[in-house]
Amino acid sequence: MYYILFPKTEINRLLGKSNNYIESYSQIKGKGIEIYVREGLLEGALEEAHIIYNFDENMKLTAVTISSLFNGAVNYFVDKGKMKPISDYNKYADSLKSEIRWWDGDKFVIILQ
Repeated sequence: MYYILFPKTEINRLLGKSNNYIESYSQIKGKGIEIYVREGLLEGALEEAHIIYNFDENMKLTAVTISSLFNGAVNYFVDKGKMKPISDYNKYADSLKSEIRWWDGDKFVIILQ
């Protein structure tokens, strides 16, 4: 069993959420698991902005994907002057990778993968 804390984002903070949470996960045969993490619901949106984290069968993080709903939330807050634009989503995804915390039995720690 694994205990993982996914990083809070600026969208999460701007939407007034105290935390993000797992919406769903799927086990993909031969490829590991895919975890959808909700960041918050933008007013008027039908679905929450989310980020997708992929882990291989050994729970090594393999990818972080930013959803189009998350992109829309960023654009919304940029237009409102509440945040700066994200100029490179690949770098942004990489920064999230480095903020994931794992429970080591005593405390949550960052394990760079």
